[in-house]
Amino acid sequence: MFKPQTDTSSELKVIPFDQKGQGVGTKTDIDYNEIKAQLFWYSYENLKLQYEEISKTLKAICNQLESICEQITATEERGSLMDWHEKYLDKLDKDIAEMKSSLRDTENRIAQMINQTLSEMRDRDNQRHQEFLAINTKLDQKVDSIEQKIDKVRNEIKEDRKWIIGIAITTIIGIAAMVITVFTALH
Repeated sequence: MFKPQTDTSSELKVIPFDQKGQGVGTKTDIDYNEIKAQLFWYSYENLKLQYEEISKTLKAICNQLESICEQITATEERGSLMDWHEKYLDKLDKDIAEMKSSLRDTENRIAQMINQTLSEMRDRDNQRHQEFLAINTKLDQKVDSIEQKIDKVRNEIKEDRKWIIGIAITTIIGIAAMVITVFTALH
């Protein structure tokens, strides 16, 4: 049987939110799986309690009817029972069979509701997982694109540095040549 791993009290905890939608006084990340598990557990427990109450009531009715049938049978054995008692017993047997059938139908409906709820939860989980994978793929593509642009800018900076260093060296050599020429012309 499945039970939530957190607090098993029957009280739901209400988290207050401010105007920006942030949790006040609590951690802000929400564990949706825990919420789903708790909701499923409370739904299951509620259905189980209702089923048990119906079962107890029907068993009590069946026990009373069996007691009446035993009393009627004992009276019938004494020969003091009339034909209408047999009709009443037949009706009681029919009612008991209908109650048992109704109980089985209720049990099947509860099982079907639980299966349907589980199926819907699995479908929603699969859909959210697919959405997460799509977002993750888009983020990976964006990161790759940004990394390529950063590499391109780095390469351009390296090329610009080479040109600047080349121009600086050429300028220094040119100035040194002019100084040497002026210095040799003056001497």
